[in-house]
Amino acid sequence: MLQPQNRLRDSVEIMETLRQGARFHVSFCDIYIKPAPGGKARLACIVGKRVHASAVKRHLAQRRLRAASAQLLPAIQAPCNIVIVGTDSVILHMDFNSLVRELYYGILQGVE
Repeated sequence: MLQPQNRLRDSVEIMETLRQGARFHVSFCDIYIKPAPGGKARLACIVGKRVHASAVKRHLAQRRLRAASAQLLPAIQAPCNIVIVGTDSVILHMDFNSLVRELYYGILQGVE
């Protein structure tokens, strides 16, 4: 679970990250990263109807993305805002370790 200090909740900051952040694509999502002043890395996950029509399945995909990225946050030293946009229903069926690994490489590609 993401700690409150690691959550990106302000819609204005999320939109700024989506518009101005660097975009990196992995097989099941797009990752937007924008440097932030001070503090720690903060994260938001977005999963739209493109992933699945059922809200229950979309929330499951969002929880899986959030749980996978929560494991990676301690490895991110740079203060930045990260928005992960789920784009494929493979999130629902993918092995969790594979999900974490792909997110790790996508996020590291953007932070470095």
